[in-house]
Amino acid sequence: MVLFFMIFTSVGALGWLLYSFLSAATPNYLLAFISLALIVLSCFIVYEAMQAFTQMRRPAKEST
Repeated sequence: MVLFFMIFTSVGALGWLLYSFLSAATPNYLLAFISLALIVLSCFIVYEAMQAFTQMRRPAKEST
């Protein structure tokens, strides 16, 4: 459960930063792009982890 807390907290903080970078009086597009890229990369890591966990749960196919 700590895993989910860390993921949601980190992605939530990046989302908050993304919003604050874009809604400032002078938007900082570079930092907004970096925040968005980190959010996309974290989603990719979660996707890869889910694939690895499902492969571990599947029984190995027997070669004949």
